[in-house]
Amino acid sequence: MERDQLSRKLAVLLHADVVESTSLVHKNETLAHERIQGTFRRFSEIISNYGGAALEIRGDALVAEFAKASDAVGASLAFQTANTILNEQISDDIRPVLRIGIAMGEVVVADNTVTGDGIVLAQRLEQLAEAGCVVIQGATHETLPRRLPFDFTDLGEQSLKGFEVPVRAFSVTLSAGAKPPEPELNTSASAVRVEGDRFSSDEKPAIAVLAFESTADPAFGVDLANDINVELGRFGSFSVAAPHSSFVYSSQSLSVVDIAEQLAVKYVVEGRVQISGNRFRISVQLSDGVTGQQLWAERYKRETEDMFEVHDDIVEVVSASLEHKIESHEATQKMRIADGMLSAFDCYTKGREIFFARTREANAESKRLIEQAISMDDQFSRAHGFLAFVYIYEYRNGWSDDPQKSLDLAMQCALKAFSLDPADAVCHWRLSSCYLYQREFERALSEYEKALVKNSNHAGFLVETATILIYTGQVDKGIDQIQRAMRVNPNHPEWFYAQLAWAQLEAGDEENACATFAKMNNLPSIYLPLHIDALMCTNNIAQAIEKTRLLLQKEPYFSLRNVDYMAYQDERRAEALTDSLRAAGIPK
Repeated sequence: MERDQLSRKLAVLLHADVVESTSLVHKNETLAHERIQGTFRRFSEIISNYGGAALEIRGDALVAEFAKASDAVGASLAFQTANTILNEQISDDIRPVLRIGIAMGEVVVADNTVTGDGIVLAQRLEQLAEAGCVVIQGATHETLPRRLPFDFTDLGEQSLKGFEVPVRAFSVTLSAGAKPPEPELNTSASAVRVEGDRFSSDEKPAIAVLAFESTADPAFGVDLANDINVELGRFGSFSVAAPHSSFVYSSQSLSVVDIAEQLAVKYVVEGRVQISGNRFRISVQLSDGVTGQQLWAERYKRETEDMFEVHDDIVEVVSASLEHKIESHEATQKMRIADGMLSAFDCYTKGREIFFARTREANAESKRLIEQAISMDDQFSRAHGFLAFVYIYEYRNGWSDDPQKSLDLAMQCALKAFSLDPADAVCHWRLSSCYLYQREFERALSEYEKALVKNSNHAGFLVETATILIYTGQVDKGIDQIQRAMRVNPNHPEWFYAQLAWAQLEAGDEENACATFAKMNNLPSIYLPLHIDALMCTNNIAQAIEKTRLLLQKEPYFSLRNVDYMAYQDERRAEALTDSLRAAGIPK
């Protein structure tokens, strides 16, 4: 439909405005406009995710339409929840807060303008809302399914300007402890569900998981594939085809290449389930949809009477393995591409892969590539978040001429990533790391917990965030988390061992720490001080002195002062480490 043609239709209409926007602008005009626009951009994306359409942004107000009231209310509460979290992270007082009104009525679209009584009614209802709240029309309230986690406050009959008959209104909030309802999936056979497009450049690869073949129990195979889809969607490293789209191909005799082409995906996952009594055999394979090449395959055997236990175990292990295999394959491909040919997503992928060498030189090169990605796509939140991580390492390892500036830049990048997508688990992860090294331990643990709730099945996240648990004295929990990550990703990278060894050292298990450190072929220099400490604690003085020589060869500027950059909540532990390193020959 062309917008310059007059059109009338009934719709669920939403009107939102910024509370006290003039006051915000007076405080800092440029910053206020930037944050207000960012607020509307995030809300528009959430509206789109819930099947709505943001029709207009009018200065400090936004107008949107939906087909269903439940989608309009769900999107509004999802936004208000996320915006509240985001505003809590802003240190100044320029914090855009919206109030929202929702009504059903006629909308008129003509000459690029949206008008109608329905929009006016939504605007009047919005003016009844308190800051950060949502008010809906009584008729809208009547259409909402009672199964949804919404609580209502009856505001009674309201006399609204421009309306002769009083309108009943309700304030709506999420039920205590509830989360906003998830948006419904796109069920079009050709549609690709893009989980997480908010936080990633549009070059990220897409994956389709076909329903697992299961002659003994077809429903088990379908449920297994469906939940693997859900878990993969949490990672945000790739797009995931909607099950309604991909499952129709499970029974068709098409090649992987044909299926990938029709679903517009790069990777295809297939599986088969065999059940005999209490014995389960489940095979899974990942294929490149472009070449048809099998990239990974695994067979899992389980023996138990509890089918749900098998289901949960396989979903956890398979989704973590797929995430690792696809990211590794993508990184290998990007490493072969010349810089001048890299897209924003390519730069991000290559920069992330280089980072994991965990050296001063690798950190600098990673920073260059991630900054290049951001210059190509400033809305790429994962890139902003990873740049925060790079700055954290620059600070943590004394690789900066101005450590405090590196830490400040890390926080700026983390907040930028969070502003672009506060729903992303990785954004909470990056914020957690920044708060940790700022010694704001409670906030660090809070953000860590939020990330864990959003995605508890990312092996890299589990191992990296064990750092927070170790520094804050929750060593046993950290060890459990690392060991779980190793279980869900048996083909994990070597640095997982380094984290485990560190946790064992902090738990007072120095012998096992030394043994675990020894499993690594090339221990990154950032872990060498910890290995030296473990050797000193086990009276392996000669080996400790040799590791000291190696450390100073790799890091000529390393000194006891570097311990100051380690975020131990218990300062006595930092003092003990300093004494141990001094005895091993580390210079002051």
